[in-house]
Amino acid sequence: EGGEEALLYDSDADPVVAAEVGFEAVVENHCEAHKAGVVAVALTMGGERALAFEIPVDLPPRGARHVAKNVELSSPVLWWPSTLGEAALYGVRTDVFTAGGGLSDAAASRAGLRVVQTYYARPEIGRGLGFAVNGERVFLQGGNWIASDQMLRHSAARYRNELWLLRQAGLNFVRVWGGGIAERDGFYDAADELGLLVMQEFWMTGDNNGRWAGEYSWPEDHKLYLAAARDTVVALRPHASLLFWCGGNELGPHFVSPPPDILRGISSLLSELDPRRFFAPSSMYAQTHPGPDPPYPPFPGADDAASPHLRRRVLAEESVFAYSLSPKDGPYSPLYPQTWWDLNPGLAWLREVYALFPIAFQPEVGSFSIPTLESMATFLGEDALEQFPPKCRAGGWTEPNWEFHVYQTSCTTESGYDHIYAYGKIPDKETYAIAAQLAQRVQYQALFEGYRSMMWRPRTAVALWKAQSPWPALRGFLFDYELDVTGGFYGARTALTSGLGLGSGLGLGSGLGLGLVSHC
Repeated sequence: EGGEEALLYDSDADPVVAAEVGFEAVVENHCEAHKAGVVAVALTMGGERALAFEIPVDLPPRGARHVAKNVELSSPVLWWPSTLGEAALYGVRTDVFTAGGGLSDAAASRAGLRVVQTYYARPEIGRGLGFAVNGERVFLQGGNWIASDQMLRHSAARYRNELWLLRQAGLNFVRVWGGGIAERDGFYDAADELGLLVMQEFWMTGDNNGRWAGEYSWPEDHKLYLAAARDTVVALRPHASLLFWCGGNELGPHFVSPPPDILRGISSLLSELDPRRFFAPSSMYAQTHPGPDPPYPPFPGADDAASPHLRRRVLAEESVFAYSLSPKDGPYSPLYPQTWWDLNPGLAWLREVYALFPIAFQPEVGSFSIPTLESMATFLGEDALEQFPPKCRAGGWTEPNWEFHVYQTSCTTESGYDHIYAYGKIPDKETYAIAAQLAQRVQYQALFEGYRSMMWRPRTAVALWKAQSPWPALRGFLFDYELDVTGGFYGARTALTSGLGLGSGLGLGSGLGLGLVSHC
């Protein structure tokens, strides 16, 4: 059960011996005459019937009825995330029979049964949200899903292929980013089948909801937004893969974003329609860069003379920890391999209050990504490929096609260390592409091993930015738009699936760092 008060993880939780199966449907009568009948429901597992029940219905002409029933199922076969067990799914057959025994309508679907609990990895300070499935803690090692295709052309097979690649890389968790959309049925069906847990965000992001651009009052039509949210909750709540809800990406301040009426509306409809799932208003909220705070609107309870220190304290204590999953996300650029093992990798500038302990739930972190040579040739062209980036973009290098496809440097800028050119002289595009794959493998293996090195102490989750590529791009992914895997894919798979990982790295003047990471 999700949505309960977060407590210390209980490693001695009782095993699940029975499940309460809840069934709901709306039955409509399209006839001009009164109709009566039954809704017959059957659950099967492995071809054997596990449960069957009926619900009588009585419908006036052109009328409709909402029907619901809860039934106990003994010794249920549980659905598990991919890293803990099998994603077992029951077959669900629903038939509507008229009073005379004739079949009026039928539907078939699948459903998974599992128990989700929330807890704090650091209960003494109420920090570090974590999840347990069927009584077992699950370390969420995942990635961000940005969007499938802006024209919604993805088939169910395409969804499954992309999610299958994520599972093959060792991921068990997908965050559906708030700057995109709620995906279609094929996405969540595939996540159910593959044992991937889903963090579903509603459709807001600080990029265009007032924090950095746009207006805090957006969207313009709040009633329509809440109606769409209601439809989405009803559509997605049956999925075993759906772990929890989030209000949006990098929202804030908490008193204006999401707009208060939308936040109240979403909280209310979740309490009504999906009360057992956890809800976080925002993925992250804190200072997002070194230097002064960005301008914020006035906030309740602080007079005009409030000091900057008080403002920071209010924003930190009232919104960062109670309102969001994380006080900070990132970084998004390459680090020395051993740096990924730091307390908060790449975020040394964080305020002291955040630097005292590791960020437990990290919704976004990443490095550079370069597709294979064959893939780049399909969208950059030969001429642009011949003008591949020099070391650390020397001489102010720029090339229009590379820039259009969002090229991200492979350089750790503060030192001028280029992770691709570290492999030696690069005379041509072929050598560049090979060195890029090697460098990505090291980056993503170190990233995941570094985060897992503090698993439960108190890290509970890390999500790669990004896991997949919604268009032919040069930034952030384990496989490109044509589903061609990169060196980053193999680095993640090595870190997450190879049993026992050995993390090491040679930094400039920093010596050798070693660490062991158990993948069990």
